[in-house]
Amino acid sequence: LPLRGGWKAPKRQETHTLTDRYLNSSSHHHSAQKYGILNTLINQAIHISDRDSWKEEKHRLRITLQQNGYSLYDIDKAFKKQLSRLNSLQDHTPPDEQTQQIEAPKRVFLPYVQGVTDKIGRIFKKHNIIPIFKPATKIRNLLRPVKDIIPLGTPGVYEIPC
Repeated sequence: LPLRGGWKAPKRQETHTLTDRYLNSSSHHHSAQKYGILNTLINQAIHISDRDSWKEEKHRLRITLQQNGYSLYDIDKAFKKQLSRLNSLQDHTPPDEQTQQIEAPKRVFLPYVQGVTDKIGRIFKKHNIIPIFKPATKIRNLLRPVKDIIPLGTPGVYEIPC
């Protein structure tokens, strides 16, 4: 983090400090969500770490991602992608005229079912529609509401005296 005197090493969040658990690579989620975890963590490490702590942070992140089931190939690929993205952003700034003409891409949200949703997503991509995959079921959808429904005292219309 930028300070007046220089840079500071990134501070760990309490929730991930002890466990370093993130979305496991063998979980039933779309690959884009899994790679999104890799890219987000690496992007944060690149932008927050200073030059002195970068090697240590990179090593720690590689170990953490391996413990979450990601292969070294996927980790290295994500590091290269984020570093090349950073270099391209520093080298090139688009003209203002081009950025105003860019139209916002169309998106569609689909529940993720392995094998089926991927094929549907490819069809959408052919028509310049970005498919976004969401997990189909979540634990909170399977559980009953926490609050009990309290029935009315007597049936009928209630009147509030003024």
